[in-house]
Amino acid sequence: MENFKVYELSEFTSDSDFPFFIQYGRHEDSLSVHSHRDFSELTIVLSGEACHVVEDEKMTIKKGEVFIVHGDTKHGYLDTHNFRICNIMFREKYFNLRKYDISRMSGFQALFYIEPGLVKNHHFTGRMSLGKEEFEKIKAEIDVMNNEYKLKKEGYKTLLTSKFMELLVTISRIYRLNSDENEKKILPLKFGEVITWIEKKFRQDLSVEELSKKAGYSQRHFLRIFKETYHMTPTEYINAIRIEYACSRLRETEESVTDIAYECGFRNMSYFYRVFKEKMSMTPQKYRKSI
Repeated sequence: MENFKVYELSEFTSDSDFPFFIQYGRHEDSLSVHSHRDFSELTIVLSGEACHVVEDEKMTIKKGEVFIVHGDTKHGYLDTHNFRICNIMFREKYFNLRKYDISRMSGFQALFYIEPGLVKNHHFTGRMSLGKEEFEKIKAEIDVMNNEYKLKKEGYKTLLTSKFMELLVTISRIYRLNSDENEKKILPLKFGEVITWIEKKFRQDLSVEELSKKAGYSQRHFLRIFKETYHMTPTEYINAIRIEYACSRLRETEESVTDIAYECGFRNMSYFYRVFKEKMSMTPQKYRKSI
């Protein structure tokens, strides 16, 4: 696995203003191990099966399975048999998913962040698997998206953006429902529920002890998985949500900085100022004036 290709989104689409690409692919032969430099990939297996290589792990994937591969992950396909997939490539920052309530869906957090991290770092082999009716529903949605992308009619970028968001909500709901029937899904879903708890309760004092208990992990293991998945500590994650909310209040209201800080969950003004400046590279007052 030493020699592998690193793909860039520009190899698939030249439209830098719309970092999104969808395609159907049939793999009669193996697809060598590779990674993505600047995009993530949502994959739906449409038919057949293959051995999916993720870092040093190998697992069989088959029709109806859905998974996310992020840009820093090495993966490829071996031993393909009638293997056909739909790949949706996208830059997460463009869609700003944290802005919407999808970020508070435990199924979304589990599928989009927790599961890929567990697969990459902890030899986790669980996969989201669609039932027959679910598969037909998802297949119909991606058929519409693929057709829009090919035809590129007026307004297609707006329509594709809305369809993509709709697809993510649909599969996140399915993930949540299917987890009750699949023990392998309980692990990432419980962690996802902790993230949604943070998203909803960020104004409150949330301790690592409390969060790790909710996830069913020891504090040490919880912190390890959290940092591997989100590249920050739980405290940093909570502060990021608080500062994001503070910015929205500074933009949209005339409330005092002190009131906003307390509303966001900060109880110490000097700490609020320090965290805000670290995140935004300016004081709250300067941020408000810059709008």
